[in-house]
Amino acid sequence: RRPTVGVAVSHVHHPPNIPGQTWLGLTVTTPVNAATPPHTHAGAAVVATVIRGHVLNQMTRSHDSGAKIYGPGESWYEAPGCHHVRSETVGDEECVFIANLIVSTDTFKGLDVKSRAPEDDLAKILRVVIIDKEVEEQQAAAGQQ
Repeated sequence: RRPTVGVAVSHVHHPPNIPGQTWLGLTVTTPVNAATPPHTHAGAAVVATVIRGHVLNQMTRSHDSGAKIYGPGESWYEAPGCHHVRSETVGDEECVFIANLIVSTDTFKGLDVKSRAPEDDLAKILRVVIIDKEVEEQQAAAGQQ
């Protein structure tokens, strides 16, 4: 079993020049040998920048982007509707990156977006990191054994 990826909310903004949208910043920490399961981001546009370490990413939308390794100072873009099929730490140090998501404010309907309580931040994260259904089913089945 691979190590768990850590995700924390770093900022939440409502820029006036993009009405109806929320800018959510996430700090993602991936330990050595960690990987995220395939996922999407609730229709968000995402720009991520590596702060430390290296990460291998692969996204699909209308075509496969191919796998690419990103290091400190490098960024990638995930268009709305993009499917993040592969993301894993490369090398012998943890990777830290900041993911900036622009997503419909409606995504957070019913949540206290201004609250920074841990349970409220987790609720925000769960609204924008949508793990593939097949992966969730496999994880649930493994937990029942």
